[in-house]
Amino acid sequence: MEQKYLEIHRRILRKIESGEYAPQTLLPSENELKDQYETSRETIRKALTLLAQEGYIQKIRGKGSVVIKNTKLDFPVSGLVGFRELTEKMRLNTRTDVKECELVEPDFFIREQLNMAGSEKVWKISRVGEVDGEKII
Repeated sequence: MEQKYLEIHRRILRKIESGEYAPQTLLPSENELKDQYETSRETIRKALTLLAQEGYIQKIRGKGSVVIKNTKLDFPVSGLVGFRELTEKMRLNTRTDVKECELVEPDFFIREQLNMAGSEKVWKISRVGEVDGEKII
């Protein structure tokens, strides 16, 4: 049986991809999603964290989760090509803006993903990537 947060992730993702949740709009609050999916806020946070990691939303402290345009670039199947090399070859201008870089105590979800025990800290890095002036992730 699929874990609850993965099911919620899949359902929200479907709404993003169908346009029900459009780019540059806020998702319902964690409390609203908790009530809608009849689950805990921690389960909702796990689903939202996964969506953020995949580049579908950006979590903004004090504001909520904003749907971002998820422009996919087609990478060649053969050979190893980096993002910068590919965008240069396609004559696209790229820029990365680091918004946050700090050593933090990880939440339960991150501890679980990294199989961590004890009181280790992790680096939290938030960045915005732009291609030709458009924020893509």
